Amino acid sequence: MNRVIIMSKALAYAPAVNTAKTNLPSNESDPFYGSISKHKYAEFSLCDKEGNPIAGSPVIRALLTDGDKSIESQWQTP
Repeated sequence: MNRVIIMSKALAYAPAVNTAKTNLPSNESDPFYGSISKHKYAEFSLCDKEGNPIAGSPVIRALLTDGDKSIESQWQTP
């Protein structure tokens, strides 16, 4: 019985003999593939009261992420 099931699955998923080969998408057209855009970084540095950066102060650069988290309860009193 198992052999019949295995054979039927193999036949069901077998490609046709004349099926063209699948070509996967290429990333050659995108020169920045695999790199992170400079617009996705947040930079923090010390500044004076007018908003001008203080020379020689350290700059913190981090990947900026955005997300929301919500926790809801579907519990109701009887």
